Amino acid sequence: MSNGRLILQLLILATFVLPRTVLAQANKAVQSPEQPDMFVEMTPGSEEAIRSALKFLAGCQLPSGAWMYGKVGPNVGVTSLAILAFLATGNVPEQGEYAPVLDRGIGWVLANAQPSGFIHYADGSSHGPMYEHAAATLMLSEVYGMSERPEIASAIQAAVRVIVNAQNSEGGWRYQPHSRDADISVTVMQILALRGAQHAGMIVPAETIERAIKYVKLCADRGGGFYYQTRSGKPGYARTGAGVTSLEVCGEFDCDETRRGLDYLIANLGADKESEGNYHYGIYYAAQAVYQAKDPRRWQQWFPPIREQVLSMQKEGAYWDSEHGPAYGTTMMVLTLSIPCRYLPIYQR
Repeated sequence: MSNGRLILQLLILATFVLPRTVLAQANKAVQSPEQPDMFVEMTPGSEEAIRSALKFLAGCQLPSGAWMYGKVGPNVGVTSLAILAFLATGNVPEQGEYAPVLDRGIGWVLANAQPSGFIHYADGSSHGPMYEHAAATLMLSEVYGMSERPEIASAIQAAVRVIVNAQNSEGGWRYQPHSRDADISVTVMQILALRGAQHAGMIVPAETIERAIKYVKLCADRGGGFYYQTRSGKPGYARTGAGVTSLEVCGEFDCDETRRGLDYLIANLGADKESEGNYHYGIYYAAQAVYQAKDPRRWQQWFPPIREQVLSMQKEGAYWDSEHGPAYGTTMMVLTLSIPCRYLPIYQR
């Protein structure tokens, strides 16, 4: 293990003894010059919900190390996101209660890396293998430095090449590695994967990021929302959260599209977001977008009611169901509630 990777792992372990300890560190009030009143991000209810959810996820992991995508079968994307949920709460691959869970999951994802660099479950049924590939790339980039697996670095760089080569003439991406059109959902996933890889020290062409940013901006409506495709359909909450998040992680905090998008997310706080579908996906991305906002008052306004909404939807004190199954739903809600832990580098301010 290199000195840099060893130092990173020691820093993580220095703050992680047990999940209860990690979550307790986030259970604090945050104060800002703009709003001196103390703002509690992590409540006892959040802590307990996360702990029980992680236990549920560990219990529904398949012996192979994978997690299920509904009833369809094992899925690289859901598995990668589930691993990120454990990482987001301070768990690491080679130490602690959930180390075996993480080790099996990471091993299964790596086992599905094709010689071309493409990462997806070839024996499964998926209409969006580029979703799977991007989630795996992001997860491996986040876990790099925490694991002694020597194959991770080469897998990330090969995965980056696949994403770069799959970018189409519009600057975006679609479900398959070779597509003529693009949509904001798949494109955002690729942007996050590329930025995660950059943070891990991998080479990503600047032109690829620049073209992707232009595509996302073309999906923005002047009213603040984001379209699924460029000027196609109508703006939606989930795709707006995704679009704003992707711009922010690329440093586009002050552009009109980000500012108007944040206004849209705040203004539609009380809307029935579940009725438009993709609730878990939408809340997850909206949370990241509002958290990243330069004005902390947006986060202080948006997060508490959403947190309570999310907590009220947990079933049997253990999991969240979704149109894509309980593993996916639980994973996305843990990622949302655990933002105050501030462990995933890709989403740190």
